[in-house]
Amino acid sequence: MSGIKSYLDPHKLLDGLDRFEAWVARQPKWLRIGLGITLCLGGFLWFFPILGLWMLPIGLIVLAQDIPWLLRRRERIESWLRRALNHKKDKENSGSAASR
Repeated sequence: MSGIKSYLDPHKLLDGLDRFEAWVARQPKWLRIGLGITLCLGGFLWFFPILGLWMLPIGLIVLAQDIPWLLRRRERIESWLRRALNHKKDKENSGSAASR
């Protein structure tokens, strides 16, 4: 079970998101837009076996590189998520220090 937990660690997921965003930023604009639209359309076809709702947020992340208003919203959500995770981590650390 610990193997699965390590994959679902929020901090590792955010690090993976950073690596994915860096990879997307290095790609040509025509590829980013095409990939983003394809992923979003695949997300809307979630009822087919391979396609799923997981494709929609990834498509929006890819499209955010070229759409300023979407980029601002993505950055705002990501910064909120990082603050929330750091607050939770700080709270856990202070709780474990108090129990010593």
